[in-house]
Amino acid sequence: MDRARSILSVILVGLGAAQVLHAQEPGSDASENEPAYYRTSQPAFRTTGVARFDFWFDIPVQWRAIDRSANGDGYFIATGEPGTDLRVFGTFVPSDRSSQLIEPFTFRDGAIGERFSRPGEIVFQRTEGDRSFVFQAVAPQSWLDAHTEQIAAIAQSLRPGVHSKEP
Repeated sequence: MDRARSILSVILVGLGAAQVLHAQEPGSDASENEPAYYRTSQPAFRTTGVARFDFWFDIPVQWRAIDRSANGDGYFIATGEPGTDLRVFGTFVPSDRSSQLIEPFTFRDGAIGERFSRPGEIVFQRTEGDRSFVFQAVAPQSWLDAHTEQIAAIAQSLRPGVHSKEP
């Protein structure tokens, strides 16, 4: 995984990608595996990617992406607030959310995906060929309601391919 990140970082730098901010936030637990972050056009956000599924997403600068997966399929998003479980991951099998409310959802680049919701959970899914990118937020409904803008921004930012300076 570290080798893949190193190769990805070299490719991004070679392609003129945005500046790397830093992989470890000051004061963070060095035992947790954070990715390299890159600047976005929105100062309150930074971007990172999942090499295994070749997709990118943005998170608020005060939150952290933590790799606790066994297979490199995604990240937990640490908000610093107890009771929140936010995840961004890739899969080759679309999620079955037939028992939940399903709505169409438009990503920042105009692609159409799906939004699933029930009390205390929101899931966004973008399918590209044989793979899906998923952002799942599970938290008390009051927390989800208070963070609607950040949740929407992360979901809208899910995108395939190589990172560019303009997300």
